[in-house]
Amino acid sequence: MKRTWMLWAVAALGAAAANAAEPAKKEVQRQAEPAPAGGCAGVMDRGLFDGPVALGFFSADYATGRRACPRSELGLGFLAGATVDTPDFYGALSGGAVLYGSYAVLEPLEVFGSLEAVKVAYVQNASLKGTTFYMGQATVGATYEVFRQGGLVVSPSARLMLPTDFSMPDVRTVGLELGAAASWRPMERLEVHGYAGGDLSAGISAAGALPRPGLLASAGVQYSVFNWGGVVLDVNAHAGQAAYVAPALALRFAIARVVGLELGAAVPLAGTIRNNGAVGLKVSYRM
Repeated sequence: MKRTWMLWAVAALGAAAANAAEPAKKEVQRQAEPAPAGGCAGVMDRGLFDGPVALGFFSADYATGRRACPRSELGLGFLAGATVDTPDFYGALSGGAVLYGSYAVLEPLEVFGSLEAVKVAYVQNASLKGTTFYMGQATVGATYEVFRQGGLVVSPSARLMLPTDFSMPDVRTVGLELGAAASWRPMERLEVHGYAGGDLSAGISAAGALPRPGLLASAGVQYSVFNWGGVVLDVNAHAGQAAYVAPALALRFAIARVVGLELGAAVPLAGTIRNNGAVGLKVSYRM
């Protein structure tokens, strides 16, 4: 009889231990499963850039497409552009280093900023030429995710351009941009993204401000050929005083799941903007 009671006691303790371990087992199994494709969880490698190629023809990242998914990162970019206007006897080469970063305050909210830390410009016309070094414009902004269902994410965005450029002593340029970004991941390797917004910039000086309004629309796709690399093709269109239609192409890579690389180029094919093109190399550290 005593042996029977001991067997019953051991069996009861075993059943209790199994029941207690079942939630932990399910949690381990859940964490081991791959993240579902779609939405912000569909990024194959955490280090990869996502969203539009933020390579434009204005100061810093002003009037460029913004990604919909919040993330925390620090980055350094090297950007360069060219303007050759032979009929007007004008040419300009510019480039420099841009510091940028973002912080996901809460899961739906991201604050971001950028600064043209060093900018160099070589300008020549029919009678004059010269090279200048200076600090360029800075921008600050925020994106808030308002909709996420399945593979679709929608996030309104606001960006402010600050008057930090002192290359023209008597003029300070400011700007405001409002828009919305969207990201749709129909499959793990494919992201379809877009951005639409309006921008307004003006020069503050003793003369009139001469505000310059504009509208920006961007649409494109990113395909991850590998878990650690992919290619992006965007089409950007801007309406206003500086109007253009410009495709942008970029290669994106990830190293050790926290470092991202992007090599991109954008070329206006139509419009009134004088720029001939822009190229950029960006490196980011994702936190």
